[in-house]
Amino acid sequence: MSKNILNFIIAVSICFTTLLLMTPSEAWAGTADSASADSGSGQDQIHAGAAWDAYNSGNLTEAERQFVFLIDKSKQEKQTINNNTEEIFNLQLGLAYTQMKLGDLISSKDIFADLIQKKYKLTDCVPAILGILSQLKDYKTMDKYLPMLENLFSGQDLDKWDYLFAESAWAAYNAKNYQLAQRKFESLLQKQIIQKNLDGKMNPKNGTINPDTKATSDTKNNPDIKNNPDTASWVTGLGYTLYQQEKYEAAYELLNDFMGKNNIKSTAKIDELKLMICRKLADPLTSKVKKGKYGVPNGYDNIFYHRHKNGDNGTSRLDETGFVINSNSNNLDIFFKSRHLLNGASDSFPNKTGNFYKYLNGQKALFTSSNDNIIVNETALKWNTDKITLLSDFDLKLDTSLGISPLGGAVSPTPVIRVKADSNKGWNAEIHRTVVDDSILSMSGFDDPYSNQEWGRVVKNGINIGRNISFGKNDWFSLNGGFDAYRGVNMLKNSSLQLNAATGKTIPMQNGDEMTLGLYVTWMHFQHNSNFYTFGHGGYYSPDFMFTAGPLFRYKTASCKDYSMDFQLSVGWMKEKNADAEKYPVHYEIVDEFTASALDELKGVHAGNTSSTMTGSMKLEGWKIMTDNLAAGGFFSMNAASEDLEWRIGAGIEYCFDSRSVFIHNPIFKENL
Repeated sequence: MSKNILNFIIAVSICFTTLLLMTPSEAWAGTADSASADSGSGQDQIHAGAAWDAYNSGNLTEAERQFVFLIDKSKQEKQTINNNTEEIFNLQLGLAYTQMKLGDLISSKDIFADLIQKKYKLTDCVPAILGILSQLKDYKTMDKYLPMLENLFSGQDLDKWDYLFAESAWAAYNAKNYQLAQRKFESLLQKQIIQKNLDGKMNPKNGTINPDTKATSDTKNNPDIKNNPDTASWVTGLGYTLYQQEKYEAAYELLNDFMGKNNIKSTAKIDELKLMICRKLADPLTSKVKKGKYGVPNGYDNIFYHRHKNGDNGTSRLDETGFVINSNSNNLDIFFKSRHLLNGASDSFPNKTGNFYKYLNGQKALFTSSNDNIIVNETALKWNTDKITLLSDFDLKLDTSLGISPLGGAVSPTPVIRVKADSNKGWNAEIHRTVVDDSILSMSGFDDPYSNQEWGRVVKNGINIGRNISFGKNDWFSLNGGFDAYRGVNMLKNSSLQLNAATGKTIPMQNGDEMTLGLYVTWMHFQHNSNFYTFGHGGYYSPDFMFTAGPLFRYKTASCKDYSMDFQLSVGWMKEKNADAEKYPVHYEIVDEFTASALDELKGVHAGNTSSTMTGSMKLEGWKIMTDNLAAGGFFSMNAASEDLEWRIGAGIEYCFDSRSVFIHNPIFKENL
């Protein structure tokens, strides 16, 4: 036992002596190396945890220092992607987030892009880099990563990134890439509607969401759809995008039918855009839609009216009561007009019309007042050609009507036509062959009471050319002139020249209405005075010289309202000279077969006259939408000069096949061919 104890003491002594003889570094080297080897990874983890703690606590500078240190250490130790990959990517992710918060967006973006390429934590990296690109306004690169969101997320998880898609859409709009912006806004709205269980099929005609989209009973009143400001913003964006591409019809459909049927709440911006688009549709120079739902509405008009023109009973007096039916269908209109004409003739005195000199020669009247109380009808077809390009920047719009003169009078009807051209440069022209409706004689002719002949039914064949010029802010000037040849049956041939000029200022009101103040001048000359009712004359106004000038006023409500009103007023001073005229410019008898009184009548002259007087005219017309398909209106007009007075009064309804809530094109009473 003592021997064993002695041996143990000797062994311990030897070990202790050996340690004392060794250097300290030689003594602890193995232990340090072993600790480094065992704890090296643990030290990195501790530092990584501390770096993330610094990031989460907001100590971003310290977090960046530690993340950089650990990444650099990994590089120094030549760690590869296959060695501790997850840890390195995690450190890079931390550094990217830290630099993003510190404002070093470029460096952060590059790290996120590298991690995305390596497919590391895409649900974190893709939204992060998109947020950075949004701040950098690098929308081109942004479009590269946006589709990844749709692959990574769905449902509500995807909805929270809608603002990025919307920002990209607005960026395309601001860059004037309207087609790309349209696709992006459509995609946003399509996704929104589909996710709310709406039937959101795309309209193949124009690429917009189908406005006939119907909401299900579960979602029609869903506040997420009705009141979601994002939805309204996307509708606004798509509306502006279509507006910039001049797709006014599609834009108006989006902001009216689509929004209404899907219960999307409007905004002040949408209301403003809606009015802008509506007025583009209303403007003939900018609208590409001439007929149909967003042009002149398809449907029909019924107009009832009465017209009175004072004058001598049996000749120049006229009372006209009629109705008009005008059917509009796409580019073709069918026009029908029927009117009852009276001129106040009486059987109590010899009719001094026609070949009255025969009466003085002993010829009794064959009849009296045969043409003084008649019903005449006329019809026409109308169509338009939207655009004819003559030069690269000179376009024409043609309106054409083809019909017949009034049927049912003494003289057989004749074809009538009117072709009117309007250009985008302010020029306008018209070629016409139209009936002169000053009297029954000029409209449909008279039978001669003293023979088997008829005469009258005057048509004017001519051309007008004009130009409208805008200058200044709201100033304008218009000038037009024309030539007409007057022809009829057994009538004196006649011709005329006319010149009209006007200038003024159109003042826009705050509510969009327009008030116009201006001056006008009119000059007219006829070769012959034919304003008489003996055989060979036409019974229409035909002065040798007429000049009138004065101020004008107009107030017109803006288009795109549920009512329409137009008031026009002009007054002026008029000077006219009516030339002398042969009583019978056309006759077929031998003059030496008449009595002296008959011969005096035959060779007689209608005396002319010269006068100066005040003149004036006014017109008031108004319409109101009564239902989605029906509008009603009325009008009154009056023209007065010296002893001449003419007035009209009427009412009408306009039925549209398509529903509407406002007048895109303010209706007008279409009484005439």
